[in-house]
Amino acid sequence: NEDFESDTPVFRIQYEPITSNDSVNVVGNIENISGLNIDKIKIDSVKSDDASGAIWTSGWVDFLDIETGLFDVDVHITPTGINKFVATICDKTGREIKSENNTFEIRFNDNALKVSAPPATFSVCVLVTDGENNILKPLIDKNTPLPAEGTSVFSTTKELNPAVDSSIDIHIWEGENFRNPDANNWIGCVHIKSSAMDRVLPAGTSIEIKITQDESRTNHITGYIPDADYIIPEETLRDESERVSLMDRMEVIGQKILQLDITVKKLNDNDVDMNGFDKKFYNLQQQYNDILDCIDTDSDKVQLYIKDFYEVHTAILELERAFDKSASADNKASNLDFWKDVMNRYGTPEQKKHFNELSNSYDAADNEANRQYYYDEMDSEILDVMLDSFEYLGNFYLNNFDNDDVQYTDPQKASYWKTQATNAIREKDTGKLRQAIFELLGLRVNSANDSINSVMADLRI
Repeated sequence: NEDFESDTPVFRIQYEPITSNDSVNVVGNIENISGLNIDKIKIDSVKSDDASGAIWTSGWVDFLDIETGLFDVDVHITPTGINKFVATICDKTGREIKSENNTFEIRFNDNALKVSAPPATFSVCVLVTDGENNILKPLIDKNTPLPAEGTSVFSTTKELNPAVDSSIDIHIWEGENFRNPDANNWIGCVHIKSSAMDRVLPAGTSIEIKITQDESRTNHITGYIPDADYIIPEETLRDESERVSLMDRMEVIGQKILQLDITVKKLNDNDVDMNGFDKKFYNLQQQYNDILDCIDTDSDKVQLYIKDFYEVHTAILELERAFDKSASADNKASNLDFWKDVMNRYGTPEQKKHFNELSNSYDAADNEANRQYYYDEMDSEILDVMLDSFEYLGNFYLNNFDNDDVQYTDPQKASYWKTQATNAIREKDTGKLRQAIFELLGLRVNSANDSINSVMADLRI
């Protein structure tokens, strides 16, 4: 409890005072920084008590959280007894700012017991699809002693063609809610570029992913594609969730409230028993604006609201998934009838012939896997017919977008594209109408599950 000048920035530093390692993690924050416009921090190893004669420097590094002065820096330890350090901050112009309590010492002792690293704070996961929904597959479990590593083999859900500029995207998350990716912390993405391949790798190609988390909780991602004999270059991802402000998190929840509202109405309209979660949702929906007002005054209350929201979000998400799965099984036969009607009305003779061959193969399939394959092939064939038919696209637009009940994430952009669609219908421009519909589909607020599954994960378990 030292006394410092009230208007001078004060360092609060935590570190291991005695070590036998060649580096030590130094964390902390700086008090009394309001209005100072701080920008970066550096820590120097110095020769003397007056902080002169720097022998090592971290260089200027960014704060983890500029508003609270939160920092995290690894310092180099020289095996010569006492290592003296001085921490310095600067503003956006590079001017150093006077501070207090900014010096510290770490003693090197080769006989010191090595301090065990803390266990993994969260599970480290890969975004995958289980064939129906996007979920998380943990490769490193929470509370695993660090360093730790996990490996798993997946299959790709799309083709990787060196002639086409594309990639397999491996999204890495930290958290424990494996069924609801959005309830966790996204920490980054590793891209496997098609240009790195020497031949086409079809969907279904086997791919091994390995994640290693070191003592500082930094994640190292690599892997191997046996069919291409390709080693995925290692990439480093660190949990950035601490940098995400409460306002950013609440803005995301604001969008999810719109999605969940659609889901709740859908389930209620179909008499699904929601076990009281619809009432819990409406209560959270009504609290939203009041919680926004608490961001600067009661962060604990906001954090509790975020936790409660995602618990309800996950419960309703699972109810929607169960309903959609049941409806999908019931609707497969009606989908086939609808597809046949679309093909007869809008397909070319060649498309009709190919579709009939797929339909016959579907009927003759001797197991569910083969039936699903031909079902998916017919689905793809019908999509091509729909996208090429001006008449079908016009009816699709009028039935799905030409009303005031549809909600959009950006109403102004949606209004522009609705005008473009109207003009395209008047001009009978298929390409222009198709583009307008794609844009409107991207702007439309979907249900909770449709939003999570809007883009299928590139890896499948």
